[in-house]
Amino acid sequence: MTDTYPRSSIPEPYQTMVRRELRKMPTSKLEEAYGKLKAGEPTGIELVERDRAYAISAIEEVLWERGRLSTKGSNPGKKEEAKLVKALLPVVGISTAVIVGFAVLVQAFTFSRRVYAQDGQYLVPVRYPGQWHDLREFVQPHNPDILAVFSQYGPDPWALYDFVCQSIDYRRDWGEFFQFPSETLKGYGDCEDSSILLTSLIRAGGVPDCHVALGSLGDWGHSWCQLDGQILETTFTSARVVPNPAQYCPYVLFDNEQVIELWPGALGEVFELGRDEATKLNLIAKASEKASVSNPDAFWLASLAGPAIIGAAILIAATVKR
Repeated sequence: MTDTYPRSSIPEPYQTMVRRELRKMPTSKLEEAYGKLKAGEPTGIELVERDRAYAISAIEEVLWERGRLSTKGSNPGKKEEAKLVKALLPVVGISTAVIVGFAVLVQAFTFSRRVYAQDGQYLVPVRYPGQWHDLREFVQPHNPDILAVFSQYGPDPWALYDFVCQSIDYRRDWGEFFQFPSETLKGYGDCEDSSILLTSLIRAGGVPDCHVALGSLGDWGHSWCQLDGQILETTFTSARVVPNPAQYCPYVLFDNEQVIELWPGALGEVFELGRDEATKLNLIAKASEKASVSNPDAFWLASLAGPAIIGAAILIAATVKR
């Protein structure tokens, strides 16, 4: 018998490791390394030399946090993008240049975002510019719209899962925009929107071990609903067991009560993951073809090992934070 539950490891990628170690270094040493990186000279720091391009951005972030840089990531690339837009004006005309300029601004907004942990809140700018929301605000089990759907399709999580898969059409974001459940119930949203909706519906029935997972599928940023450790892929067109759980790597789990970073800084790293919707959706489509026909019994059997997986993850995360 093939295991269908996700054996989610808790990796520590290079990005996490280098940030952790850089934050241990004195500011003077970081500034020295930063200067050498900008000048193209060796720093003598093995961890930094492994990926100089990433290290310079990580050092900029730490120096910005310590007040030693006026702006985070004084990135010459952004200046080059501005020059590109100006250069395009006489060549392609105003209307096309406006489109290119908008694309540059969206990219700048996406990659310059910050995540703030403040007074027990995890604040993220995932709606309109200038707005910050605690992640927990998006999961709304007591929302009247959620309760109305739950009264019709609940309390069976599998029926709720199937409802979301069949009712919500996938629509990608420009940049990143999290919808509230009532907005997604209009019939469209991307992966985190449908995951937030399903998590809200399942938790409306009082199920505690249900979370929105933010992480990666393959090498691409993705979101799914995680119930007792079982992956519920809400971009499927019908409820089914995920056949490729090893490709899913959770970074953060959240619901209406808590946010769990599976390692320090994981939430910030979610927004640095690559975005390629076409490639990611192709992966999901191929997995969907291999997935078993909707089988609630297989789903619940597979989920029996889930609590141990999630419990281990939370325990490790809590230990690391100490």
